[in-house]
Amino acid sequence: MPTSFDEMFMAESMTGLVRRFADQSQERSFIQLYEAGEKLAPITDVVKWDEKRFSRDLAPITGPGSPTKAAAPVGVKKRTGELLSIKEHVDLDARFIMMARGAGSMLPDPQGVLNDNLMNLTNRITRTKNYWAAKSVLTTDGVVDPGAFPNADLPSGAITFTYPVQALSASASWATSSTLIRSSEINRLKRTYERATGERAGYAIASETVEGFITGNTEVTTLLSGGSMAGRVLESSFQNGGALPRFGDLDWKFARDYYAADATPDTTTDVITDTDLVAILPEPSRWREVFALAEGLNLVPTGNISAMANGNPLQLIAEVRGWAAYVELIANPIGLRLHVMWTGLLIQKMVNGVMVFNTTP
Repeated sequence: MPTSFDEMFMAESMTGLVRRFADQSQERSFIQLYEAGEKLAPITDVVKWDEKRFSRDLAPITGPGSPTKAAAPVGVKKRTGELLSIKEHVDLDARFIMMARGAGSMLPDPQGVLNDNLMNLTNRITRTKNYWAAKSVLTTDGVVDPGAFPNADLPSGAITFTYPVQALSASASWATSSTLIRSSEINRLKRTYERATGERAGYAIASETVEGFITGNTEVTTLLSGGSMAGRVLESSFQNGGALPRFGDLDWKFARDYYAADATPDTTTDVITDTDLVAILPEPSRWREVFALAEGLNLVPTGNISAMANGNPLQLIAEVRGWAAYVELIANPIGLRLHVMWTGLLIQKMVNGVMVFNTTP
């Protein structure tokens, strides 16, 4: 009978913990878009999906006794993409694990050591997923090169993805306080987005730099000081949320996501490379129509690390979709190698479903 100590090292138990840690990660402003989208479960390392275009034309009006007119079916293009993996391992001295002590405890706490390292690796992988997602919605030409990501284990240019984004620039720089952001610029970007997609623009993700452009804009400060109902509503949103949650009929998310390289842990880098760009999206209830998250299969050992390879070897291997974690025994010196990984692909299904808006052309 396996004990709770044995079960702690089973791939199934660790994978469950990794999924829980991933959901609790703070660096999720961008990956949440894809997690809210359609879930795809490919059985190979290649995923297929439909890229759809809906008509925005009018239907003909005619008499009650007239025959119906033929319309073209929804435009569908078959798309394919190759899955990628984000994975790391850490080597733990077996003696260190057995001797580890929990906080305030004089007893060994190997589970605490294992959980800490699982969480650490999971957070690193989630940051990479979030970085990928940010690039996919904040790159004006939609081209994303995973090989150019920090710490990538792929040659730059080996695999590239072209996301079907639309791009638009402001007619006047938002960095200039006199620019008519509310009365002109936002109305223009919403109209352009809606005419390209047939969807209402309802959500914007931007940096604190763009938040500064808006809050320092003359139109906004005049609105706040004028005592109007609209000004009081805007002021209330500041007081209640400490930020600008809704402006110009858009829900705003000002992302502060970052990463810090291990070599220079006190030096942080913003996930948003160009802080003047804004991602314009439909309302969250429509993200499933725009985004999809494909999660592929990972192979992990079944049972615990002491399982012997007798009988059918295939019985010692299990398939786990998306996230996976397992431990293997290493020697010289004796230790445990903890692996954590995620395999999948971030997909935009709708052409022009994401607008990349440049506030400072």
